[in-house]
Amino acid sequence: MQRGLTTGAIRVRFFPDYRESNPYQSLRYDNLGADIAASPIEGVADFAQGQWQRDADILHLHWEAAPFIRDEMTPEAFLDRLSVFQAQGGTIVWTIHNIAPHDTRHLAAAEAVRLGLLQLADILHLHSLAALAAVRREGWPAAPAKLRIIPHGNYDGAYPIFTQAAARAALGLDTAGQVVLLPGQIRDYKAPAELARAFLEVAGPKDRLLLRGHLASDVDAATLPEDERVVAVFGFA
Repeated sequence: MQRGLTTGAIRVRFFPDYRESNPYQSLRYDNLGADIAASPIEGVADFAQGQWQRDADILHLHWEAAPFIRDEMTPEAFLDRLSVFQAQGGTIVWTIHNIAPHDTRHLAAAEAVRLGLLQLADILHLHSLAALAAVRREGWPAAPAKLRIIPHGNYDGAYPIFTQAAARAALGLDTAGQVVLLPGQIRDYKAPAELARAFLEVAGPKDRLLLRGHLASDVDAATLPEDERVVAVFGFA
């Protein structure tokens, strides 16, 4: 994506690029206007090589765990690349989406990156006062002068809308009783097996628990109870 290029446009590069699975970035960048040209850094390898720095005034950093999820980049190398960009006159904006990484195996790397970003970032973007309160509770040394609170937009129009009857029919649940949904990535911290066992303790014979989303590597599907009332459909939804 390369939008609205005009003479003197502010050049924003954003990383990582999760537009394929999350409309958040598209909704934000598609409404910036012609004075800002936003384009993605394609992947961790491109980020590490640093060629993007030649045509970037601002780096907008989102989910900062991306470089070390698959051990593609160390926290030190990641922060070094940011330091070089900043030393060359670049501005770093960090949107804080999460207090901790989804995968607890990355806690140490996340802490190292977080401490570096709190020092390096020129702007710390949060979506709400509640998010700021969470950061304060965690004791993060976030300088007040860097903080900006810009609310999270809604996803109105980004996804198709189904009536309850149509959704149940499409999922083969039109004759079910109460349906409980666990959507999104099925990860260990969401405790899907524990949820399923708790559900089965109170569920009636027609009730269903639907687990629908990508099965993360930290979850073993074999730990889910074998019961027809637990319906697991894994894969991106």
